[in-house]
Amino acid sequence: CELGDKGWVALSGSKNITTECLQACGACRRCRFISVSDVFQDCSWYASCNVSALHHTPSGFVSGAVNARAQQDKDDKRVRQL
Repeated sequence: CELGDKGWVALSGSKNITTECLQACGACRRCRFISVSDVFQDCSWYASCNVSALHHTPSGFVSGAVNARAQQDKDDKRVRQL
């Protein structure tokens, strides 16, 4: 995650992929937004996001900004849903 403006995270198959995605984002200093899907087992990260241009298909994704506290406190990460 040191290069580029976006990427994806290989998930381990844990039951809570949102938490796993947030942990991966917390380890990447460029990560500011994530998009997560339980259905597609997908975790993508972004350095920036034009929220007015988010696609709503396919369904099953939750996207959001990683809030400042989550960046500072890796034990209490939360996603602010856009």
